[in-house]
Amino acid sequence: MPHSGVTFGAGELSRQLPPVQSIKEPLAGEVFSVRSDSTGTNTPLKYFGRRSGSAASVRLLRADENDACWIEALDRGWLFLIPTSHGRGWLLGVGDELSELIGRSRYISRRVEIVSKKEEIFETAPRILSQLSGPGWLACGANAIAFDPLCGDGAGQAAREAILGAAVIQAVAERRQLKHEQTAVLLHYHSMLLASMRRHLRICAQFYDTGGRGEWWREQVETLALGFEWCTERLTELSEPQYELHGLRLYPRARAA
Repeated sequence: MPHSGVTFGAGELSRQLPPVQSIKEPLAGEVFSVRSDSTGTNTPLKYFGRRSGSAASVRLLRADENDACWIEALDRGWLFLIPTSHGRGWLLGVGDELSELIGRSRYISRRVEIVSKKEEIFETAPRILSQLSGPGWLACGANAIAFDPLCGDGAGQAAREAILGAAVIQAVAERRQLKHEQTAVLLHYHSMLLASMRRHLRICAQFYDTGGRGEWWREQVETLALGFEWCTERLTELSEPQYELHGLRLYPRARAA
């Protein structure tokens, strides 16, 4: 299908952005913490399965496929190939080690040569902090909520999360004297991210359900289903959303209507 995009390796986008200017003095004498490190939240990280992934730089062997992405399902995992520049690309493997997956590949193995000296190993299973906000703080980033790369919705989630987080911080700043409203706004942030994880798990399970019929694939579907139930139970304990995003600002639903 026709498409266009830009790819960045780990840390490359951050290095392209200008440095963040630190705030020397808290606004109105109050400190509000935006935490991207889960260790500062004192709340456990909930994993929905365990699926290690690895990525490696590759050389493309077919010149006529420099603009083609490939995804291949195997007995115990899957491979994804994306070109990054002429003759080069990145290969992602989830499930077994990348060397084992490429050894069993029927399609992608004929199209690439791994050139990385060392594979990068990371966790790919969806995960979320049990609590994403509290008095004076909210959590964000991959240490707070992370999606499975199979769905391709991680970048969209990061953008939506950033917009919501900024709107919540603005709303908290405007409600400094109304502690009960601050609590409600922060709870809204938590519930919206929890709902986004629930939706992601449902979509993710559909991908894994069609990926294969082996034991590994069935295990992934089962863990995602359990995660969907866990999110549903937590959402039923929360009140209905009381706020809505209009542009980049958060308003009470009654006023927004």
